[in-house]
Amino acid sequence: MELVVVNGANNIAKSVIRNLCAGGKYNRVRMLDFRPYKSSAYAFQRELAGNNIELNKHMLSNMGSLELGMEGADKVVYFTHDYFSMTSCKNNTLVAAANIAKKLGVENMVAVCPVEHDMAFSDDAQSWISKRQEAEQKALSNNSKMSVLNSDLVFSNDATHLVHYMHQCAFAGKIQGSFLSEGSKFRPVHSSDLTSAIQSSMDGGLTGQYAVRGAE
Repeated sequence: MELVVVNGANNIAKSVIRNLCAGGKYNRVRMLDFRPYKSSAYAFQRELAGNNIELNKHMLSNMGSLELGMEGADKVVYFTHDYFSMTSCKNNTLVAAANIAKKLGVENMVAVCPVEHDMAFSDDAQSWISKRQEAEQKALSNNSKMSVLNSDLVFSNDATHLVHYMHQCAFAGKIQGSFLSEGSKFRPVHSSDLTSAIQSSMDGGLTGQYAVRGAE
């Protein structure tokens, strides 16, 4: 069975793909990404090949390429991309993907929106959370066969310095400093638990919006 993943080259997506494929349910992965040809994507391709899983990479350059890449998919997992911080394209891409999935008759689309991959507008720095929420609601209203999973900070065995990295990003002005301000409370979720939530959503055909939180 083939797994179709939009924005699948980031670390969170790769961890989830790795977990989903470990169960033997998928032997092919179609990765649609803005940067599918970076060295880490090739390394991931070789890793999966060693487990007899075929990874096919497709370049996303516009919404036309997104539609072409999603053709024939029954179920799609969408991840917020992590390449451009504080940009409107994150919101626009989510809504466009929801519309394309509906147009192509995708049976079920699960949009995974980790909090660290913010979907903010650079020109709406004070209202980026509401802009993100507006985009998520628009996507859901446009596609009745879709679910949105808002996950808290995601960690895995190979990504243990996430919060330190995010502090560096805030210091450099790449993400909102208030995101990590005193008083902020997080319940990080392990990538394996996020994987379980995604698989449950796909298998159960869940629709609507859900929060994915860790135990502590």
